[in-house]
Amino acid sequence: MNTLEQRGEYIREKRKAMGLTQEQLGEMIGVTSKTISKWENGESETTHDNYKKLADVLKTHLSEIMAGKDMDELSEEKKLYIDQVMKELSERIDENQQITIKVEEHANEVERRGIASIEMGFYAFGIAVMALFLAWYAAFPKPTMLIICAVMWVFSIAYMIFGKRWIKEFEKKRQVENAHTENK
Repeated sequence: MNTLEQRGEYIREKRKAMGLTQEQLGEMIGVTSKTISKWENGESETTHDNYKKLADVLKTHLSEIMAGKDMDELSEEKKLYIDQVMKELSERIDENQQITIKVEEHANEVERRGIASIEMGFYAFGIAVMALFLAWYAAFPKPTMLIICAVMWVFSIAYMIFGKRWIKEFEKKRQVENAHTENK
């Protein structure tokens, strides 16, 4: 039995000893009965705050919930100390998660700016080609050059339009990948 399963079994035993259903315990803590079931079956973990609420409702110490067993051999003072250390550790973990989220947001912003730069590159190239052929026509004003310039303008405009579409498809693909990553 792993620690998560042992912890879940301990929560189940304490809940039943108090005569509470999963629904009742969930209401007292602010979660669903399905969440309580997942905790009791060792299928998921929760936040420090929820473990603390569990400890309060089940009239036990956080350290005992985390250990998944009664710790009668420890003094009350040591149990409180362990609870405090676990709270501080949990707060640091939460801070690290916040930092991770900010880093991910920054990386996404950098990526968006990079995509915008690529988009501007498509436009700049298209406009440069159009200007080049316009200058070429100005230097050699012949009807065939006008036709060539018109064709190249059409290709340049198409290049810019399809470049924009490619970028939009790329952005959609990245959003889908990010959504899948966040759900894991």
